[in-house]
Amino acid sequence: MLTKGSAVGYRNLVWPQLYPKFSYWLGRRNELSGYIKYAPMISLQGALPLSNREVPAGLSLTRYSKGALNYTLNLDLSNMALATQVNSMSLSTVSLGFGIGF
Repeated sequence: MLTKGSAVGYRNLVWPQLYPKFSYWLGRRNELSGYIKYAPMISLQGALPLSNREVPAGLSLTRYSKGALNYTLNLDLSNMALATQVNSMSLSTVSLGFGIGF
């Protein structure tokens, strides 16, 4: 969250990311893919502990049909934590999605 002034929010954070992903074919028309990411939060004004980070991961199963359509089922999980001398914040999310591509 970015705000004017310093009443609320965080400023001067940089998030480099380590983002490996994989893909594996399950037969001729089914593909399983996934990713995991580690993104440490680094302050431009000083070092933050490595426990200040975002760690999401996701899986995707895609079924390619003989026609022009494909169907995808996605599951994504994420956990984020940030602690400063003044306060701390933690956020966890789960999302499930379905898509049709053409």
